[in-house]
Amino acid sequence: MRNVGLPVDIMIPPHLQHDLVAGIQSKNLNNYEMITNVQALIDFEAMSSINAEPKLSWTSYYSYDEV
Repeated sequence: MRNVGLPVDIMIPPHLQHDLVAGIQSKNLNNYEMITNVQALIDFEAMSSINAEPKLSWTSYYSYDEV
């Protein structure tokens, strides 16, 4: 639960962006776009994890140095 008057972040799907932003602006609320393309960030993070070093698993025994 948030207190009244504190900022909030809202993720709006592209097909609703125009109408919702217009509604926010009509109420004289401050707003700005933080991230233009969230999917691009998700894709970048997924690619980063693919290229990362292998993780430890529960099915193998690891030496002290590996851990």
